[in-house]
Amino acid sequence: MTGTGPVMTKRGTALLAMSKSRVSRSTTRKGSDDDLTPQEWQARHDAACMIVAQKYCHMFAFWRDCRYRPCRSAQRCVGDARHCLDQRWPGVPYDVSVDAHARMSAEAPPNADRFLWGAHQMAHHAVGKRNPKLSDIRTRREAGT
Repeated sequence: MTGTGPVMTKRGTALLAMSKSRVSRSTTRKGSDDDLTPQEWQARHDAACMIVAQKYCHMFAFWRDCRYRPCRSAQRCVGDARHCLDQRWPGVPYDVSVDAHARMSAEAPPNADRFLWGAHQMAHHAVGKRNPKLSDIRTRREAGT
């Protein structure tokens, strides 16, 4: 048997055996993230981190004593959540932060893309961090030096 035709089972039903070339073509993902430009990649990563940072800010209830009035009015973080998380995460007790990280990892949506899933797996103190030298690196790269 070559593996390209139907195979009969004991009950008389036919199973379709596929060749290796057919299997490899059918398992490739459609709409892969591999063809994104670095700018698109960074933008999607930043957007996912912003979503998770807002969830962490809401989880820690930072809006209760926020200086930004719309956050207090909405009873959730509506400002720059990454900045808020950067400023306030040292005040979060260790055991609360560990529980929050476990809860955030468990709350990752089942249909999340790689960016959102990865952001859900980050600890709360890592989501808000940005590379302070990133703007310098970008300006040097754009200048060509």
